[in-house]
Amino acid sequence: MDLTPPDIHKVVPARELEGPLTGLDDEEEPEPTPTVEVNREKAAPYVPGGIAGVWWGITHPSQAWRIFAPVQ
Repeated sequence: MDLTPPDIHKVVPARELEGPLTGLDDEEEPEPTPTVEVNREKAAPYVPGGIAGVWWGITHPSQAWRIFAPVQ
């Protein structure tokens, strides 16, 4: 697979390469870049395995189900 870029003279006509670029006005202010707000879920808490999981389950009774169904 050849991924080298083609010769610029084959892609753009020679008359376009000779003149100045058009459509680029330095006087105009650029449009503000739109912003995106990303909301993500809270990360799952650390649940220890083994005998420590029992103690964790006692101290976090509403989250004790995570001992039997850990997030991977």
